[in-house]
Amino acid sequence: MENTATLETLINLACTNLKVDLSELQAKYRGRAIVDKRRLLCHALAIRGFTVEKIGKALNRDHSSITHLIGTSRDFLGTDLQYRTRFNNLNKFLYGAAPM
Repeated sequence: MENTATLETLINLACTNLKVDLSELQAKYRGRAIVDKRRLLCHALAIRGFTVEKIGKALNRDHSSITHLIGTSRDFLGTDLQYRTRFNNLNKFLYGAAPM
């Protein structure tokens, strides 16, 4: 089930929160800082019901790349307190609450 806000709106809001341009998230660049922001965004969208296919299309990525980003995000949430804090802050910004 998808969130009532549109995917495009949520991505634009996330770009504001993450201090990144959408074009940077869509680019092929694989530097750690950008990949972390892409990973945070993909996971935040996926847990709210957006499909990996739709997220991938919006970010110019294959669905399998999105699946990989979400999987590594889950790993980081369990081991990296700073990453978890950034993830929760993004979700609060986008949805008004951190995910359960």
